Amino acid sequence: MGSKRRRVKLQITESLQEEAAGIYFGSDSRVSGGITADCGLCGRRSKLILGHVVPKWTHKWMKAEGGVLGHYRSLGIRTREQDGSKHYMLCGHCEQKLGVAEAYVARLTEWVDEEMERNPYYEEGTFLLSPLDLGKVEQYLCAIALRAHIAPSPPFHQISFSERERLVILDVLNGKAGWPRVRVHAIRFFEHIFPGINPKGMLFMQQLPDQYVPGFCIMLAGWEWSVLFDLDGSYEKLQFPTSDLRPGEEAEIACGDITLHRNVSPWLYEKKSEPTE
Repeated sequence: MGSKRRRVKLQITESLQEEAAGIYFGSDSRVSGGITADCGLCGRRSKLILGHVVPKWTHKWMKAEGGVLGHYRSLGIRTREQDGSKHYMLCGHCEQKLGVAEAYVARLTEWVDEEMERNPYYEEGTFLLSPLDLGKVEQYLCAIALRAHIAPSPPFHQISFSERERLVILDVLNGKAGWPRVRVHAIRFFEHIFPGINPKGMLFMQQLPDQYVPGFCIMLAGWEWSVLFDLDGSYEKLQFPTSDLRPGEEAEIACGDITLHRNVSPWLYEKKSEPTE
């Protein structure tokens, strides 16, 4: 039998409202002897691995900002952690299985960064990726979605998929589903207007409140990925601002300055409005 799980207290740097004072918990503590429970992917009772919710390689840019920073309006707190959220979620076999897609997107991210540095004209609109292994991108994103669904810690505490959505996520991870049941859109953000704002150091995740097609979006490692689950063929009713990525086709990736992001531009407006000494 594994030991009982425990969680680490979040390091709060600021309470944004009086009632927010209190103790909030983040990652699971590492437990001697491990945790034995049902794996969130294969469902088998196994010894679970203490794993990151989002891939470990994405945290290097967050840590470069002075730590993994959190601003949680729903909790009324700001935090600073030494590492990203980690929990006992999956068995070792499933963690290894999902690592293949994560390694692919890590290489893709590195290659795109190099290309954009050599060819800054990409930042004027879009660039093309060919070939793109869309199946691995779908698995990368659905792996994050599954872990976020399981994880109780911020910024994932409000992520909760319906049973139908969770089953689609599992089908993608088990190689039983992909496009067109899952539609992926991508935007690569850069920083020119305010060079000190690094989009690769940001992490946002939220479920999409669309009335037709459920899904989620995540800002991670300079990319915003939107994933839509076309459960009943309603995707075509959407007027989405970018084209979805499709298997066997060139992937057209939109680009934009991070100051235009919906979560960043209101913050910049607030900062500009603050009185100066």
